Amino acid sequence: MEKIKMIKAGAVLVIGVGINNIVSNAVKSTTPAGSNAITKACTWVSVMVLTGIVADAAVKYTEKQLDEVIKFVNETVVEVKERMK
Repeated sequence: MEKIKMIKAGAVLVIGVGINNIVSNAVKSTTPAGSNAITKACTWVSVMVLTGIVADAAVKYTEKQLDEVIKFVNETVVEVKERMK
């Protein structure tokens, strides 16, 4: 089970970094160049919130998919062992 936890932790890290990059780049490309400090600060806070929301949803989705794959593999192994008896 430790290997599964490590795989999930790695997936969470990759997803978090990727989503942060995507959201940050999307916001940078749509924020006007001449924005004042207040607008930039508000935008930065919004990026953090949006990144958190999207990352949370993506992590839940990924963990669910990994759990389904693990369940399928475990069930398949059990079935193969039963047939080999």
